[in-house]
Amino acid sequence: MASLLIHDLVVEAASGLGVRVEHLGELAFTLRLTYPGGRTKILFKQHFPVDRACVADAARVKAWMMHFLRAGGLCVPEGDFFFEDAWAARRGIPKNTQAASECAERLGYPVVIKPSCQSLGTGVHLVPSAAYFADRVREVVAIDPMFLIQRLALGTEYRVVVLDEEVRLAYKKAPFRIHGDGERTCGELIAARFAEVAAAGRQVAVRPDDSRFDSFLASQGLDRLSVLSEGQACQVGLTAGYNAGGELSEGWDTLGTRLRAVACAAVRLCGLRFGGLDMVVANAADPERSPYVILDVNPSPIMDGYARTGPEAQARVANLVRDLLVAMRPEG
Repeated sequence: MASLLIHDLVVEAASGLGVRVEHLGELAFTLRLTYPGGRTKILFKQHFPVDRACVADAARVKAWMMHFLRAGGLCVPEGDFFFEDAWAARRGIPKNTQAASECAERLGYPVVIKPSCQSLGTGVHLVPSAAYFADRVREVVAIDPMFLIQRLALGTEYRVVVLDEEVRLAYKKAPFRIHGDGERTCGELIAARFAEVAAAGRQVAVRPDDSRFDSFLASQGLDRLSVLSEGQACQVGLTAGYNAGGELSEGWDTLGTRLRAVACAAVRLCGLRFGGLDMVVANAADPERSPYVILDVNPSPIMDGYARTGPEAQARVANLVRDLLVAMRPEG
């Protein structure tokens, strides 16, 4: 792949300013600039991130973000990023859908496939077996030519919100679940759960007929016609967001010192002052020693659902909102 002259000039100028440049060739004309003191900026093609909004936009590209977190010594899901076939061919990049399929085979099913530049769980699928792979890839590349294949992370998922190197919110996210009664099918239980969520006044970004529910059921040897025994719990959603029908609970006292430091480092490595990261902790009862993986870092974390979980949560969010308004104050 040909380089850009402007990038050569950036490298030359950076050497005189004490700025370290990392050239990420496989990420298509992307430079990571590390300034004295550790702050980072991402330069894509000729988009110089002078404006703060550019930094947040760059952090939304999951492929870049995963690379920077891994390079910074933090734990992310095993896997890689790939491109839609025509997109990869035009740029001479071998990381096409066939390479993605080979990656999934190496990781072992089930795997997770997600678009690189979407949020709110859009396009995130669990692929239970190779038989589902091609269809899921087609669905994902229809909305984003860059996508990730990752090993499924198991454990307790936290959302941790950081502002200026300080953890401000920490809560647990449980995915969409149904509970059997020995009579109704999984499909009927899913529809009933959606009715409960709607009755509570919550808006969700998925529908009862979403194919991702079928994939998750299939990974457990079930389908929509299966009948769960009375009291049997079954996870049917992959993403644990409030907008995806999941449930939130307080996690402030259980996150631990080590994982708070990890959260602050992750936001810093993405070049952000403010961000929310989703982290899966294998053993939430022992946060100081448990393995973890970071699923995502979001420069615009949604906090409304958490604020609705109780007075203490609302007070935490209110204090954070005030500090965000101060941080947003125009300079000069």
